[in-house]
Order: sequence, then C-alpha cells, then structure tokens
Amino acid sequence: MKIKITYIAIQFTYWSIYCVTYGLASLYLLEKGFKNTEIGITLALSNIISMFFQWIISSVLLKNLELQLRSCLIFLVIINILFLLIQKTSQDSSFLVASYSLILISITLTLQPFINSLAFEFINNNIHIDFPLSRGFGSLSFSITSILLGGGIFKYSSGDIFTDSALVLNISLLFPIIILNVKKNTEKEKPTIKKDGLFRSYPFLFLFLCGVSFLFCFHTIVTSFLAQIIFSFNGSNIDVSMAFMIAGLSELPIMFLFSYLLRRKSALELVKLSSLYFLIRSLILLLASSSLITQFSQLLQALSFALFVPASAFLLNQYTNKQDSVHAQTYLNVAMTLGAVIGALIGGLLFDLFKVTAILTFGSLTAGIGCFLVYFSLSLLKKTQRIKSVPVFAGH
Repeated sequence: MKIKITYIAIQFTYWSIYCVTYGLASLYLLEKGFKNTEIGITLALSNIISMFFQWIISSVLLKNLELQLRSCLIFLVIINILFLLIQKTSQDSSFLVASYSLILISITLTLQPFINSLAFEFINNNIHIDFPLSRGFGSLSFSITSILLGGGIFKYSSGDIFTDSALVLNISLLFPIIILNVKKNTEKEKPTIKKDGLFRSYPFLFLFLCGVSFLFCFHTIVTSFLAQIIFSFNGSNIDVSMAFMIAGLSELPIMFLFSYLLRRKSALELVKLSSLYFLIRSLILLLASSSLITQFSQLLQALSFALFVPASAFLLNQYTNKQDSVHAQTYLNVAMTLGAVIGALIGGLLFDLFKVTAILTFGSLTAGIGCFLVYFSLSLLKKTQRIKSVPVFAGH
C-alpha cells in the first residue's frame, strides 16, 4: 500500500510540473514576447534534447543492471532544481528565458518514460501497483494546475509564478522518489534482442512507432498551440485554461477505470480504438467555428490520448520480453517525442504564415496517417504470441 500511495504522489506531482513547464509554455513564452515560430523551435529543440537524454539513460540502465531507475530520476530532478535556482537570480533577457525554458522542458520530458517504466518495473517483479489509477491522479493534478496557474500567469508576474511554481513542485517530487526504494531484480534473462536489433525481434514495432509519431504530431499541435487556436476565435486566457482543465478532467474516468477496461478488452483493441479517436478529434477541431466547440473537442482527450497512453504502454509490456521492456518503453516515448518535434516546428511555422485552418488541416492529415499505420502494424500481431498475457495488477 505504501508503494502504491508513493507512486501516486510521484505521478500527481510530475504532471503538475509537466503542466507548468510544457503545457503552459506557449502562454508563458507568448507573454514574454516570443513569436509562434520561436515558440515552436523552442518546444521542438526541447523534445529533441529529451529524446537524446532518454536514449542515453536507457542505454546506461541496460548495460548496468545494478543501477536503479530511481537514482536516475533523482539526478534529473536535482538538475531541474539547480537550473530553476539559477533562473531566479538571472536577468530576464529573451536569450536566457529561451535557454532556461529549453533546459527545464527537456528534463521534464525526459522524466516521463522513466516514471512510467518505474511502474512496470514493480509490476514485472510482482509488486501490485495500479499504473492507470496512478496516472489518473496525474491527470487530476494537470487539470488543477492548469486552471490555477493559467489564470495566475496573467494576473501576477508571469516569470515569478512560473519559476516559483516549477521550483516548489520539483522539490516536492524529490521526496516520494527518494523514499520509494524497492530492490531491483538483477537476475539475467535470456536475451531476446537479436543482432539485427529490437525491430527484427518484434516486427510490428517499427510501423507502430511510426504511427505513434504521426498521432502525437497532431496531439502536440493541439496542446502546444491550443492558446493560438482559441485566440483565433476571439477566446481569452481563461478560455485557454478552461480548455486545458476540461482535457485533464476528461482523462480521469478512463485512467481510473482502465484496469476494468483491460479485463474486458485487450490492450491491442484499446490502442486501435484510441487511435481512431485521435482522427475523430482532429476532424471536429478542423470543422470548429468557435472557441466553445474547441473546448468541447477537449472532451475527446479521454478516448484518444488518455486511453492511448496506458494502453500502448501495456501493449508493449505484453508483447516484449521483461528484459526488453524498458528499452521498448523508451522507443515508444521517442516516437511520441519525434511526433512532438514535427508538430512543434511545423505548427509554429504554419501559425505565423497561414490561418488556423492550415494547421488544423495538417493536424487532421497526420492523425489520419497515424491511425492507419497503427491499425496496419497491429494486424501483424495476430500471428504473434503474447509474452505476458495478463497484467499483474488485474483483479487487485
């Protein structure tokens, strides 16, 4: 029980940090005088750097079985805290704002796959932990933070509230990670990755990850440039905060009930369903004629992003060997990150050069391609034996 509560605290605090540093980054940088293209470049570079960090850390963990994932998380959070302390004492120039934002967002994004992998490390060692429930508390914290901080950024000093909130939250994240100490199983298994690599070992994986990248290209456009989309319909800052809150709250039922859903439907079926709702959501946004409809479309976050994240994580955990699991989860997050890079770069550029319709058309196109690739790649799994057929936490 102590481990479950501690892991919930980690997810709750992390997603609050994610909201401050990444979810509201566009609002923060707009307030600091950045153009859409500059915001897109900053977010894209952050994703590229985080992808590089994730790759290095996962490789180190694979080569050093004695090294605990928890130690890596503590190291990353401490780096965030140090840079936030430096930022508080620095001058508020555009270059420094961009530099500090780049570092903070990169490290925050780097944390995500390893916090998720931490749960599966427990699950694979027969420690009962409900990942979807814990992730649901993360969505709750995202919603609370977005409505509180979203309005606060413009009511008070934006730099102070952004930096101070991020600093307090990162310090808060350290405590549950430090006390979460579970002995890692270092017993070696028979390797399953062939000389040709992970993609040859799991033939469906490459096309699946390509589909994930396309889906998250659309998702990044919606999340990173939601403010600009709503402003194009004469919406306000409060409308933007409300939209983020709706998206976060809509995730809660799915996250809390995911264990039940997984007992009724396979992870494969849930991934396919959620990818379809990415496409449906993109078409509703494309046809939207007001900020109200845009806010309404945020409800579909539940059946798209909120369902896809745990379902895809469990899918890879079921169809890969235990020793390959962390590597596969990292590949999944790299695919999401790659989509985020493309979405941020092209999204910012299209917003500066064309009207909002152009970016939403591009988003619908990427969602459609992503949905097709996910469906096609998962059809290859019909001939594949699942390595882990039942999630450990099911029924608990």
